Amino acid sequence: MRLKWTIPVVAAAVLLWAILPSAQTADPVRERARTLHREILVLDTHADLTPFLEKDTMPARITDPGMAGPGYDPSTDPGQQVVVDNWTKTFPPGPWRFTERHADGYMDLPRMREGGLDAEFFAIYMDREPRPGMAVKRALGQIDAILAICAKHPKDIALATTVAEVRAIVKSGRIAALMGLEGGYMIEDDIRVLRMFHALGVRYMTLTHSFNTNWADSSGTGQPVTPVHDGLSPFGRAVVAEMNRIGMVVDISHVADKTFYDALQTTKAPVIASHSSVDGVKEHARNMSDDMLHALARNGGVIQIDAVIRYIDPETRPATPLAVFIDHIVHAIKVAGPDHVGIGIDYGYDAPKPVGLEDCSRFENITYELLKRGIPENTIRKIWGENTLRVMAEVERVAASGAR
Repeated sequence: MRLKWTIPVVAAAVLLWAILPSAQTADPVRERARTLHREILVLDTHADLTPFLEKDTMPARITDPGMAGPGYDPSTDPGQQVVVDNWTKTFPPGPWRFTERHADGYMDLPRMREGGLDAEFFAIYMDREPRPGMAVKRALGQIDAILAICAKHPKDIALATTVAEVRAIVKSGRIAALMGLEGGYMIEDDIRVLRMFHALGVRYMTLTHSFNTNWADSSGTGQPVTPVHDGLSPFGRAVVAEMNRIGMVVDISHVADKTFYDALQTTKAPVIASHSSVDGVKEHARNMSDDMLHALARNGGVIQIDAVIRYIDPETRPATPLAVFIDHIVHAIKVAGPDHVGIGIDYGYDAPKPVGLEDCSRFENITYELLKRGIPENTIRKIWGENTLRVMAEVERVAASGAR
């Protein structure tokens, strides 16, 4: 009787093992990726999350209902006009909380934890701001939001301005928050403003965004941008020199090719391309040629690979596989070398994303795919954080040595 029941039970167990993936032997590469990803320092150099952090930390404003007194009408003040940038038009209305897991967007505290994200550069960014003084004011508002989210959740996230602070914060189990200014137009042609941003904690500045500044030419992000300075103007070179002096990383994402080479000729410290990809996989004005990658490596700098589909996928298709993003990383390793590649995802709120990299909770998939390509663990460690920290450390050293 016992034998009669044992055979069906064994058969059922075998069938269950065959049809349930979780019952089968685990993927050894996946297990290796999971272990490695949790051991290394995972740093991303570009997150466009700051407008949402502003939602979470916004103090009372004079434009709020009932806040203005009888002697002032904010609606008549050009400086109080609400500006909706093109990239923020699709943002959902209403409140948003950093500590809640959201079904939309790509980053919040729970998903940062799930993805093993240890350190993040939050971008200070806005579209072109024509009102004098308002780019500075709005940038200050975004900086305040990052400082305020750290003050609001001190057990989860803290501001980092040096390599030592990044490592100490991560070691404490918290996320290191860093700040990058995405567009030199926000200093409004005043080096004193640059110094002020640095004093508040900003640690890289992208020289241009999608349009020329008054001192540097841009690559544009779609239609070609006509150069007007032949790269960096003399004032632009002074900006780069001042960034070296105070210890701010020069970021050459978004700049015209001539601006890139002028910046390398001027700087005394390594530079980064905080969110760029490579022409070797997809040609785009935003991407870097092999010659530029070689020059970046000679400088000691790092290209952090961008994951935005329109910059990385050479094909038009319903869904872009994660393999395309990995192709850019592998090409950059091959051309620039393993010491000169990092990651700068660059997602907007509703940008289409590669399958398997829908939000920051999926960052382990990058580690997994790199291991599948045969990339050594030590190289993956460098790509995820150590290369960027090396550049930061060298920028700190140059500043401490009294660069002029």
